[in-house]
Amino acid sequence: MSYVKAGSLALTTGLMVCLPALGAVPTQEQVDAMEATCEAKRTEVLAPLREEKTQQCIEAGEFSAEHCQNYYSTYGNVGAIAAASPPPMGFDLPECQAWLQAREELQQSHSQP
Repeated sequence: MSYVKAGSLALTTGLMVCLPALGAVPTQEQVDAMEATCEAKRTEVLAPLREEKTQQCIEAGEFSAEHCQNYYSTYGNVGAIAAASPPPMGFDLPECQAWLQAREELQQSHSQP
């Protein structure tokens, strides 16, 4: 993990702990930083799954390696259309749950008079 990512993760983790405790509404900049941390963590978690799916596709031999790589490059991102289908993957991660909560708090603070 790079120094920038580690610093961002530490900042975001600190925000996740401090904001609710202080009762403070997060700023847009804080919410944006938390979103970036969420996406970085999702990418980290989804990368091995994408690689595995790509390799299975290549080994099946029905499509070119380039097609398989392109097809599975976004695996886990697309939400389902049907209500019974699962949502995009990775939003259950703590970093993403914290971001979603902070985003909601910020949106609610804008709607209050």
